[in-house]
Amino acid sequence: MYFESDLRSQLRRLYVVPLSDLMPSAQVIPRDVQKIASELQTQGVLRHPILTIRFENRHLILDGNARFLAATQIGLPDILIQEIPFDVVQDPLHLPALATIGLDPEELIRIIEDSFEADDHTDTHGLRLIIKPDDVRVMPERKDAPFAIWETFRRMVNALTSVSEVVPLYNFKWPSTHKKLNSQVSVILAPPPLPLRLLCALAREGQLLPARMLHTPVPRRILGINLSLKVLSASEPPEEKTSFVRELIRLRISEQRIQYYDAPVYIVES
Repeated sequence: MYFESDLRSQLRRLYVVPLSDLMPSAQVIPRDVQKIASELQTQGVLRHPILTIRFENRHLILDGNARFLAATQIGLPDILIQEIPFDVVQDPLHLPALATIGLDPEELIRIIEDSFEADDHTDTHGLRLIIKPDDVRVMPERKDAPFAIWETFRRMVNALTSVSEVVPLYNFKWPSTHKKLNSQVSVILAPPPLPLRLLCALAREGQLLPARMLHTPVPRRILGINLSLKVLSASEPPEEKTSFVRELIRLRISEQRIQYYDAPVYIVES
């Protein structure tokens, strides 16, 4: 169903801003960035605005970390964003479990031990490590050490990624959902809860989430804009570009050329 009146009311959430105003929230997979950069240059359009929330006078990326780096790589000065209010984003954020594939057990144990020995909070974490369906190891959680929890989680995921394939398991249920993976899975990491404000604090400290970790439904998504890169690369200030883009989208709304989802839509980095 096409929500024309709702979409028009959301145009005030669209801005053209300098890329320097954006704050990344997650790591990216280099091949994703290269693919998007190639598509931007070949097609000459930005298909979807980058989804952000405002944090300390900057725009924290919720969806579009790879698009952000691809736009930077091809030299765009500005980018189109859709700013989402804090109160419409699910809190805490929904994150998938991560599974490592085909990792040697001795290497797995070494990485886990090294990750926990690298800080002073070895007994204060809330990480769950699922080695087998009936073997769930829970590190005791200390409520006042969220940064320590997440730093250890990030360190472990990065170490595992360097030696093994790590895949997200959305809506994970062992064993029925991923029967084909059972024989290959070495360990599943269930991340601790991530409140939205903690994501902001982590980003401010430069502690980026592992790639493809955010999987949070967000309502009122504006997609399928297909904005020409010539608009973003023009010499006019961002405020003038914003006004132009909003008028352009008003025209495209009447032609039903814009995708709009009033119901929650999952974030998919692309």
